[in-house]
Amino acid sequence: MPLILDLIDSIGKKKVFTKMDLRWGYNNVRIKKGDEWKAVFSMPKRSFEPMIMFFGLTNSPATFQAMINDLLSVITLEP
Repeated sequence: MPLILDLIDSIGKKKVFTKMDLRWGYNNVRIKKGDEWKAVFSMPKRSFEPMIMFFGLTNSPATFQAMINDLLSVITLEP
């Protein structure tokens, strides 16, 4: 774990700060159009095709991490 003083020193000159709710973001990653059938689940009366990723799907964490990496690669915090 980094020391608090080191963290304060590293953010002291920054101008932009953000707070991301990763749980909210994770549950709002859309499944690629046409691939919804891969995540279908059945209930007694009908089947459902989710439009967003949810916990438990194979590769959901990797897909979310790739999306966040792409998003953060665009943002530069250095002046």
